[in-house]
Amino acid sequence: MRAFAERWALWLGAAVLVAGIAAYAVTRHNGSTATPTLPHRAAPLVTEERTIAREFVDTAVARKQLARAWGIVAPELKQGMSLDEWKTGTIPIVPYPVNQAQASFHVVNSFTDTARIQVTFTPRAGTKAQPATFTLDLRNVGGHWLVSAWQPSGTIRPHKGK
Repeated sequence: MRAFAERWALWLGAAVLVAGIAAYAVTRHNGSTATPTLPHRAAPLVTEERTIAREFVDTAVARKQLARAWGIVAPELKQGMSLDEWKTGTIPIVPYPVNQAQASFHVVNSFTDTARIQVTFTPRAGTKAQPATFTLDLRNVGGHWLVSAWQPSGTIRPHKGK
């Protein structure tokens, strides 16, 4: 009986060892060739991020040169649309009459892998545009910055009085 128990203990020990090695291998090396993720730490906004934010507003938000916008938008904003569908202009991006306002960009936060920018539109005199504020999110995807979110965050409507 003792020999039987020792034999099972040996097999059980070997099975635990193999399971441990497999678990270690899976958690340390998943076999993919994906680029390692960037550390999430505070970092100043780089020129590329500012350029992408401005280009997004001038293309997707303004509904101009939509093929250019396609290349700087993350998959979650494309919502499964093809480039041809995107170029029709019926896209999941809240539009704004960009040519009727002055846009100002304020960095809310900036990290090595993500950034958030507040975009405020102040209408030019004589236009029908309304003041508005949007939040634009960027994320680093494989070394390239893409717009990952665009949502209205406020509308300013001054009181007109009596």
